[in-house]
Amino acid sequence: MTVQAESEAAPAAPGIAIDALSALARAAAQAARRPSVDRALQDVAAGAHLGTGSEAAVIRLHDPATGRLEAVAVAGPAPLEAELHGDAIAAEGLTEDRVELLADAPAGI
Repeated sequence: MTVQAESEAAPAAPGIAIDALSALARAAAQAARRPSVDRALQDVAAGAHLGTGSEAAVIRLHDPATGRLEAVAVAGPAPLEAELHGDAIAAEGLTEDRVELLADAPAGI
């Protein structure tokens, strides 16, 4: 006897492409298997870069001693990665607001 369950495609979340979500999920799974935080963050940056189709993805961590956000993982073209890795920007003046256009971003972004 063969039984086939009826199924419906799950609706996509509004504003989120399923390919982008899949790329991030794969990156998170790969990052979880990494022995170091540095490699894990690089995987997440690569997933964000691939999933969004952006020119580059940058993960910055806050350094409480300096009050700056330092780029610790970058994914994109090699020259851009080299330029951005280790770059730091001031944390003051940044908000949690979503920025649609680079021109609207705070200085240093």
